[in-house]
Amino acid sequence: MPISPGTRLGPYEIVAPIGAGGMGEVYKARDTRLDRSVAVKILPADFAQNAQLKVRFEREAKSISQLSHPHICALYDVGENYLVMELLEGETLADRLTRGPLPPGEALQICTEIADALENAHRAGIVHRDLKPGNVMLTSMGVKLLDFGLAKPMVAAERQSETVHKPLTEQGTIVGTLQYMAPEQLEGREVDPRTDIFALGSIFYEMLSGRRAFEASSRVGVIARILSDEPPPLISVRPSTPAALDRIIRRCLAKNPAFRWQCAGDLRRDLELSSEPERLEQRSASRPKTGLLAAMIVIALIAVAEGAWLLLHRPQPAAAEQKLRFTIESPPNALIKLTNDAGPPAMSRDGKAIAFVAFDALTARRFLWVRELASVESKRIQGTEGAMFPFWSPDGKAIGFFASGKLKRVDLPDGAPQALCTASFSRGGVWANDGTIFFSPSPGNGIYRVSARGGVAEVVTKLDSKAGEVSHRFPSLLPDGRHLLILVRRPGIATPGQPGDAIDIADVRTGEKKILLSAPSAGTYIDPGILLYVRDRTLFAQSFDPATLQLRGEPVPVVPNVQFHPAGFAMFAATSGVLCYQTGSLVSELRMVDRGGAVLANFGEPIEAAGPALDIAHQHFMVSIADPTSGYQDIWHYDITRRLLRRITFDPSDDFSPLISPDGERVIFASNRSGAPQLYIKRIEGAEEEQPLALDPRFARFPLSWSSDGRFVAFKEISATTQMDIKILDVKGNKSRPFLTSQFNETDAAFAPSGRWIAYTSDESGRPEVYVTTFPDGSSRWQISSQGGSQPRWRGDEKEIYYLAADSHMMAVSVQMLPAFKAGDPQRLFACELRMSRIEAHEYDVSPDGQRFLINTTAGHPRSLPLTVAFGWRQAP
Repeated sequence: MPISPGTRLGPYEIVAPIGAGGMGEVYKARDTRLDRSVAVKILPADFAQNAQLKVRFEREAKSISQLSHPHICALYDVGENYLVMELLEGETLADRLTRGPLPPGEALQICTEIADALENAHRAGIVHRDLKPGNVMLTSMGVKLLDFGLAKPMVAAERQSETVHKPLTEQGTIVGTLQYMAPEQLEGREVDPRTDIFALGSIFYEMLSGRRAFEASSRVGVIARILSDEPPPLISVRPSTPAALDRIIRRCLAKNPAFRWQCAGDLRRDLELSSEPERLEQRSASRPKTGLLAAMIVIALIAVAEGAWLLLHRPQPAAAEQKLRFTIESPPNALIKLTNDAGPPAMSRDGKAIAFVAFDALTARRFLWVRELASVESKRIQGTEGAMFPFWSPDGKAIGFFASGKLKRVDLPDGAPQALCTASFSRGGVWANDGTIFFSPSPGNGIYRVSARGGVAEVVTKLDSKAGEVSHRFPSLLPDGRHLLILVRRPGIATPGQPGDAIDIADVRTGEKKILLSAPSAGTYIDPGILLYVRDRTLFAQSFDPATLQLRGEPVPVVPNVQFHPAGFAMFAATSGVLCYQTGSLVSELRMVDRGGAVLANFGEPIEAAGPALDIAHQHFMVSIADPTSGYQDIWHYDITRRLLRRITFDPSDDFSPLISPDGERVIFASNRSGAPQLYIKRIEGAEEEQPLALDPRFARFPLSWSSDGRFVAFKEISATTQMDIKILDVKGNKSRPFLTSQFNETDAAFAPSGRWIAYTSDESGRPEVYVTTFPDGSSRWQISSQGGSQPRWRGDEKEIYYLAADSHMMAVSVQMLPAFKAGDPQRLFACELRMSRIEAHEYDVSPDGQRFLINTTAGHPRSLPLTVAFGWRQAP
């Protein structure tokens, strides 16, 4: 019933009605004690009739009244079935949207302010639960967020309202506004801050497009779209929308909360970094018409090259004057990717060139490439196959890198690579002014040094096992030439007595170390006085005094969502004036296809997954999935029948390459929790802890195949002398032995169902090919592939072998065992764009009957992300 002007509610005198909604009626009122205008909301009668709801409402209202933030409408008081709030002048975002979409800059500002408000509330333990345009007030002072956590009363079932409300004391009920509700809300599951992030993504989409993200003619249709569909791409609705904003919205609207931003603060930082006027204006410009596209691309490339040349060759002006950004796409038929065996880009000290590792798109071989920033093309360096972790000489005339178990150098422009010393599976290097190279020869070692002309490597730092150290890696030289920044791996969660992974300062003369900063990534020093490092996939810069070896001030975020590898490096390189980095994530889709490639089933949304492995019964599979915030991989279990995905491992490390035991009860996987990847085993069901298998931190080990009797596991070991070898683990006895070792790389082992044969991959011919050998003696062998191949798999009756050809086709080869082993000619089945894992793993598996293939495909998604080059990055990150 409406309240007449002059009516008193405690000390509040009603002046005039303002509006009404599902939460009750709102009036302008005067606080007679403080003589100020306020807004009074009269709550529905449900509160007076439900004592339990009323008690909870009052308790939560008191909590919300403690919030103090410029973008949250202040709650002043709680009375008998009424609220007293800050009186605001302006219009709701819902009213504004009736006039059409907002300009990108304005929408971005509104979204940033909402995220800022959510961050404040979430830190106080309060989730909004009903974020929608009607609860966003646009005022002259910016956004004001209304109704935090108060959208709870019941609405009659027959009422055709947009908002579905039920008391929150009832578990498993739907609370929120339908078109902005996250899937977990619709399913009645527990909500958390990520639920508000989904709603904000829906609002952002609507502001930019002028239409709701999820629309249908009925309520049931809206629910179905939220649970299973993606909104139309913004570029198809509003072509001028910046691509960066579309990327942000897509992540907000991920169906699985694990793949959204995990907190509103991270989202806010990404929004802020997307709000530079010049960047937004450039990205918002209308795309060229098709007929002019080719010409405009050429003109743009020339302009970028000329701009880069001017910045590189003219006298350096004030830093604030330099602002230029462009991207380096992958070279033709090559891929720039974050992987365990490639490493980050490297920048010459003068900032004029970038070295990076790219993969051949057909053969997956790695090569070293160089991009002069004054050029529009990248150049592949001959003789650098297998290159990883490049670094520059001080004068920029040579590049150090690692390949084939060696530390190497190549003199530019056309020198032949020279081997300097042994380095089995390196973790980075740096070239000092005096011609000394400091490097990590393998994951389980300290730092070594060797002359840039080659020779015997000498120890610089030793692992302190008593302090829990398992690896020293990624050295970065400080200006005095005497001290290095190194990443020290100390597995486990940091405690006062256990610092965990940290950036240490090491004295190259004495080998002594001291902890500088707890961090999961390597640190890079940039003149004058800046330390760069990555935490939570954000690149930070912090002031550092190289004279006192001390940090100063607070870290400042530079670039969000940087590609980060749990081995401790991220995809960036920098000088004082130029920053190169790679952001984003490479998602893939898990699909079941038939022998012709026709899709039989899709499993979940696109995610950053690797190494799917089926069980023998074809009812379950395991896969490793990367956390979108930290980048760390964990093992997940997917029940095909129930369409249920659940997490199996929870260690703060990288867990990957799962194998399911023949009885379906256990899983073996690789993990770098002890430094170099090792083998671990655990039961799929129950709370049993993971147990290490034949632990030897000197070598990196990766599981490949489990014999059908459950007794043996074939695994890959990276050796200092023989590169990749195949070894056999006796699971019961927990002992391992060599099986295939040579000067070449042997990997991809797959047991035949009978256990009498092993298929594997070797590069002894100069390229990867698939072979079969006898087990357990390895006395005979036969070549299976003819034009390159990898990742072999067997049919259950041993009458076919499958492998991935160099041209990305799935191949089948018929085989017979009696009276002697004989292989037929390879036959093409279907083309497939499998994901190239950042850590080596099989990216498909086959059902026992050979009729269905579980593939981890990039179809419809990029296989490589560009590198971004930013001049003047310290002023405009």
